[in-house]
Amino acid sequence: MLYSIFHRSWRVYLYSGGFVYMHGKKFDVVSWSQITEVKRCILMFRLMPSHLTGSAKYIITCGDGRKVVLKPVFESMNRLESRIIDEVERLKT
Repeated sequence: MLYSIFHRSWRVYLYSGGFVYMHGKKFDVVSWSQITEVKRCILMFRLMPSHLTGSAKYIITCGDGRKVVLKPVFESMNRLESRIIDEVERLKT
């Protein structure tokens, strides 16, 4: 295992060949070679009438049509996103 992040019942484990995303008893296992697209979606919400803030979720599409949605519950989402994109790009070259 190269890297892992946790937040309550959410878990992501990064391995040299892919990652495992778990939420409660549900889990997705994705190898880097299966990923065809990584899409970042900005979610905006209002904390107070004058304060707008946001976060991002990531939708990972696999070659078999399966989509894995990484919700913005992790503090280190940017690090996770960078690692996933780096691995997918590495396989394309």
